[in-house]
Amino acid sequence: MVQFDSKKTNQLQHLPQLDGLRAIAIFLVLLAHFFNINEANLSVSSPLLGPILSKLTQFGVEGVTLFFILSGYLISKILINNKSSDNYFSSFLMRRVLRIFPLYYLILFLSFFIFPLFFAVPQEAQPIIQEQWMLWTYLSNAHFLNISSWDIDLYPNFGHFWTLSVEEHFYLLWPLLIYFIATNRISLWMWFVFIFSLVSWFLGQYISFFSWTTLTYASSLAVGGLIAHYERTDNSNLIKYTKWVQKHAYLYVFLFLIAVFLPRSFGFLGDFIVHILSIIIFSALLLVVIEDKITFLNSKILIFIGKISYGIYVYHAWLRPFFKEPFYENFIQSYGVENSLLITVAYTLVSSMISIFIAWVSWELFEKKILKFKKYFPYSSKKLEV
Repeated sequence: MVQFDSKKTNQLQHLPQLDGLRAIAIFLVLLAHFFNINEANLSVSSPLLGPILSKLTQFGVEGVTLFFILSGYLISKILINNKSSDNYFSSFLMRRVLRIFPLYYLILFLSFFIFPLFFAVPQEAQPIIQEQWMLWTYLSNAHFLNISSWDIDLYPNFGHFWTLSVEEHFYLLWPLLIYFIATNRISLWMWFVFIFSLVSWFLGQYISFFSWTTLTYASSLAVGGLIAHYERTDNSNLIKYTKWVQKHAYLYVFLFLIAVFLPRSFGFLGDFIVHILSIIIFSALLLVVIEDKITFLNSKILIFIGKISYGIYVYHAWLRPFFKEPFYENFIQSYGVENSLLITVAYTLVSSMISIFIAWVSWELFEKKILKFKKYFPYSSKKLEV
């Protein structure tokens, strides 16, 4: 049985297992984005196994849900623990800026000012060049403001940057909620955000204004926030929730697999069920990790991958157009569509490894050095400092 010790919640301690969870999340995303490069070819290569693997790996997009839950938990815990600090807002925002902005804006600078000197921008990508202001201002998830797609699988590709916009909006709005709302009412507001987010998800299927917005995807962030809040104020709720999910774990997995393999004709319903079940499963997994410390998540490899997961996420899809031709299309032409399953597996592995390597170099030479400046923005109360 999971038991939560309230004494642990007075200070924010680094849990290596959470880096392990980040690694799981980024592996899911890599599978979704690389393995599904050409679903039709997979069906030709292996009429039975190809579609099954394609369906399963498409679930990898829910790795973003796990990222959001983790972010909601950790950020909420930082904010709750430092709510009494004199520099609550300034320290939090500056520390987030140091973690997020340098790599984000480096990629935009390279994409719009350096790469065009060496690579021709395809005609299909011209709308992205014209609407780049949405990327610079973290509005790429506001699809109602533009008519083009960020994800064209051509240079420059920013289809995955919508999640970074969601995160940035979260960093701006969540501190206000936690600071100005009384502690005994925070959970009510978080539940309100969760429920309204699900309503927004439903409306997004019919009204473009709600599609891909921060509100639509705030449900996962709110769940992470609720875990952080209850962990500190009333961990009995967490115990009940965890026991409840663990008791019905097989049922959730069964329902999840059914939802994953629902025909595309179900459309929104299948996606919605998968999303809800993902939130339930991932939030329960987070609770188990926090207390029970799942051993394999302590793996040095997983912790390393989790530590650089932000860089992996940023680089992998941004570079995908450069992986596609040499690592996939050329091999398809050389060895034929009938071998596309093996080619897809190889392409996924090679592209993932290159993405991880580039993220590691970026971490060592760039990101880690900038993060050292965090020491200049401590929270005023040392006993609460993160």
